[in-house]
Amino acid sequence: MNKKRFPILAIDYGEKRFGIAISDSKGIVSTSLGTLSISKNIGIGDIIEQIRVITTQNRVSSILLGLPQAFEKAYEINRDRIKRFGQMISEATGLEVYYYDESYSSKQATAVMIETGKTRTQRRKDVDSVAAALFLQEYLDGNNSKQLQNRNR
Repeated sequence: MNKKRFPILAIDYGEKRFGIAISDSKGIVSTSLGTLSISKNIGIGDIIEQIRVITTQNRVSSILLGLPQAFEKAYEINRDRIKRFGQMISEATGLEVYYYDESYSSKQATAVMIETGKTRTQRRKDVDSVAAALFLQEYLDGNNSKQLQNRNR
């Protein structure tokens, strides 16, 4: 990642919904920012523009885009779509886009929301943004752990 490492914007890619989360300026905590949705009046270009605005307003340093492991042929097709989406975002924002294995993040997000008593409607609405926050937090925790190990050497 570039010199200024944080904040990082995480995106959980979906066919119609995109979960958005952001790290704090020190790269310690992730926070869900909500979900962007494609509809009759909102296309992929509009989603990319909304992401560009979010990155500018929050002075984002880079983007972490969820990319599930390819367990089946259908996943490979989706991975290609995600990579194309990542290229479009990079071009629109001028930021580096990094990919992170977010396999099962939606299932984990659903489990967390069930534990916290969210209704089915709330879970359906928030699952993508919570998934983005979870895989971003996992990335941050791994990154901070590596930094601590390097300092102790």
